[in-house]
Amino acid sequence: MQNIKHTKILVFLFFICSIIHVKAQSEESQPQSLEPFGITISTGINNAVGMMGIGVYYSFTPQYILEIGVGQGGWGAIGSLQMQYYLPNANNLFLRGAFKRSGGGRDVELNLELIDKSIETILFNFYPVANAQLTAGKSWTIKNTHRFFIEGGYSYFFGKPHEKYRIQNSQIVLSEISKKALEFSMPGGLIFAIGL
Repeated sequence: MQNIKHTKILVFLFFICSIIHVKAQSEESQPQSLEPFGITISTGINNAVGMMGIGVYYSFTPQYILEIGVGQGGWGAIGSLQMQYYLPNANNLFLRGAFKRSGGGRDVELNLELIDKSIETILFNFYPVANAQLTAGKSWTIKNTHRFFIEGGYSYFFGKPHEKYRIQNSQIVLSEISKKALEFSMPGGLIFAIGL
């Protein structure tokens, strides 16, 4: 498990370094000009607004954008606060930091393997999960002020996985495979997202 975590971190660092070390154009390029206020729609894996979400942004300079987003993910409703920075002289490459909170849910039914290897439908309560995220990406201007973007990065999970859910029937004991599956389904890890 530790090797998988190290591999994810190395892939993320490689991605960030390759974005930052892109050769700047010989002519100085300015970040795209956005309307001061706007709306974004995005989707992805470990995206700041989940599998599908919407954001409202405020561009207070050509290089800095503040965004508040809401959406839906596998761990419930999501709220996020994001700050985006366009790198100077880098042809619309950006870095984005985000804090997101996934709300969890009650009475969530899952079919999972028990310690005796039988499969059973189990009722869970999922507790809220908080993540800090860092991504790098590129955007393209569409029709002067709109943008299409693609980004990738890493989402850090706060807390311990076994503290983020509770089995309603305390007599049930999950197999190690089921515990790993639950841990994998929690928000966090590698990020890939696209949006408008």
